[in-house]
Amino acid sequence: AKSRRTETPLVRRVLGDIGFALRLVWIGNALAKRLGLGSIDIDRIGTAFVGDVQLYGEFQAARREIIDRFHASMEAIDAVAASSGRPIEIHICAHSLGSVVAFMGLLEGLRRESRWLPRVRSLLTIGSPIDKFLTLWPEIWESFDAPHAAPPTGTRITWRNFADLADPVGYELDWARERLTAWGDGVFYSANAGTAEVFGRYPIPGLAHLGYWTDDALFAHWFEADVQPRSE
Repeated sequence: AKSRRTETPLVRRVLGDIGFALRLVWIGNALAKRLGLGSIDIDRIGTAFVGDVQLYGEFQAARREIIDRFHASMEAIDAVAASSGRPIEIHICAHSLGSVVAFMGLLEGLRRESRWLPRVRSLLTIGSPIDKFLTLWPEIWESFDAPHAAPPTGTRITWRNFADLADPVGYELDWARERLTAWGDGVFYSANAGTAEVFGRYPIPGLAHLGYWTDDALFAHWFEADVQPRSE
């Protein structure tokens, strides 16, 4: 109870930031529509997103099922890679709520000493609300604070985060990076040099949360820096 009271101002600040960002998005979306630049159904998208977030954050059974699916997918990839006899790597790109799922799945893989974990070489998060989850639902992260075994040999994951200033969902993940010392045990390497790569280049507010998927420069940077094999 004491920790909850201590975090109340922080929770209020996060909720206030979300509300302010959404208001800006609604205003910008209306302006874009007037100018003939197109618009999106902010209310419908916002309601769907908030519903998914609440389901994942507050209902353990739903969260467990989703995380288990992540592990099953990773195990299936690892099985195919093992049967091929080739040194196949895994690179994960996770958007929005999916970035929370991927991040928690990787942390669980670390705790379980999962066989597939050393294959994961990079994690790209875009439009990620991980810090918001850390603030609003701190209890779902508590298991990662417990002592755990050393990571499997060769496990090192380069983590890059990108966010647009017009995106009300994703932004800097400085709180998550602060927790990596205890959680990641040297496994995660933050490639943003201490700060998220935050920019403002998507013209229509609201569409910024989806704009990453058509950003060729963003993915080119990730592929060149982390995904493409390097010559010895």
